[in-house]
Amino acid sequence: MERKASWNFQSTKKKAMIFMIDALVGIVLAVIILTFANLYVTRATRDALPSVQLERVSGDIVRMLEYDGTLSSGDVDTIQSRLLEILPQEINMTLQIEYLSSPVLDLNIPIPSRELVVSGRQFIIISDGDDVTDYAVVRYWAWPR
Repeated sequence: MERKASWNFQSTKKKAMIFMIDALVGIVLAVIILTFANLYVTRATRDALPSVQLERVSGDIVRMLEYDGTLSSGDVDTIQSRLLEILPQEINMTLQIEYLSSPVLDLNIPIPSRELVVSGRQFIIISDGDDVTDYAVVRYWAWPR
């Protein structure tokens, strides 16, 4: 009695072909998912960079106003003229300064509603030599021109 092989060569060939197609579909889907994830991450990073730069520049401007003593003057015209001197051409900015011992100073520059606006606040100490004379909270808003 002759024994036949229990496996069939044709069915193994079909199984290998189905496995290869399955693996190929899986690789194509993985590449598509990774491509879309990469596009999303790069777009999110690119959109965040201008706001970070705007935030840093506006914070630096407020620190410059504090350092050179402009904020301690308490005069709106002096603060506004100095702000316009040091403000870069690409940025517009407004300030609101709330001193502990005097009323709130506001530069009254309208803030746009349909643009990227970055805001922040800084606490400053106003001193005369070693004596602390006042405290203030500076709120600022900056946006591209």
